[in-house]
Amino acid sequence: METATQLAVFLANRPGALARVCEALAKAEININALATSDTVDHTVVRMVVSDPTKALMLLGEAGVLALESEVLMIETANQPGVLATIAERLAEADVNI
Repeated sequence: METATQLAVFLANRPGALARVCEALAKAEININALATSDTVDHTVVRMVVSDPTKALMLLGEAGVLALESEVLMIETANQPGVLATIAERLAEADVNI
């Protein structure tokens, strides 16, 4: 388990919005290690962990894209049924909210 900086990137909910962000990060040689999205009718919040969050924040800011950072825990798991259930149960037993 390790900590990482997660970016919350706020985008319009339109085709191509995420593609433009990913292209800009790729051109800057920033790798996306993890990504999750949550959308509404008109906007999307893309949460991502990238290889260089400081550079990514600067790049996104220069492009006029709102992005915020927070610290998160990253856990690498086996790709098999039940692994996440076990982790979630252990965190709940330790009174950790996820």
